[in-house]
Amino acid sequence: MIDHDGRVLLDDKGKRRYSPVIEFTDKVTRDRFSSSIIAALLAAHPGALDE
Repeated sequence: MIDHDGRVLLDDKGKRRYSPVIEFTDKVTRDRFSSSIIAALLAAHPGALDE
């Protein structure tokens, strides 16, 4: 998030603030979505998460 002067907004701990793009009604749905995204990423780019 940025303020009206174009500066990055920070939280109380000094970390950048972000606006949520999507929200989920519960943890099960959020975890299922996350797993699906990771699976799709790895299917398209098998080494994407390798160290």
